[in-house]
Amino acid sequence: MYREDLVVRTKLMPPRLHKHTLHRPRVTGRLLEALDYRVTVVRAGAGYGKSTALAAIADGEDPLAWYHLDDQDVDSLIFLLHLLNSFRMAVPDMSERALAALDGGQGAGALPGHGSPLPWKTVVGILVNELIECATGPMLLIIDDVH
Repeated sequence: MYREDLVVRTKLMPPRLHKHTLHRPRVTGRLLEALDYRVTVVRAGAGYGKSTALAAIADGEDPLAWYHLDDQDVDSLIFLLHLLNSFRMAVPDMSERALAALDGGQGAGALPGHGSPLPWKTVVGILVNELIECATGPMLLIIDDVH
């Protein structure tokens, strides 16, 4: 159903904070200011603690959709499937309408038996409408390792 076998759930969870993680309330507070903006980019070199700092806000009161990218996410079906499941984990009341609209996809951007691309506009439109209906307030989407 909806290619659930392709979803790697660990990619949709923030990393666990080690018990010896240094808590940085000032950095956490600044990251939470992202709720005041449509897009916030956290950028620094490897090993600077971006993922750890972002994971620290995961226990907040606002819903958080997490998506850790890797090489397999260049496939548009894999990307969209994980993105939809990330939002569904953050907002459990969402229906499966967007996943159902995606169900016909076969990776590499094509629908089975057709040369047509995945129904991006339809799926994203359904997702946006679902979020408007189900989300009760601000929400964070963190896409980790975009580089």
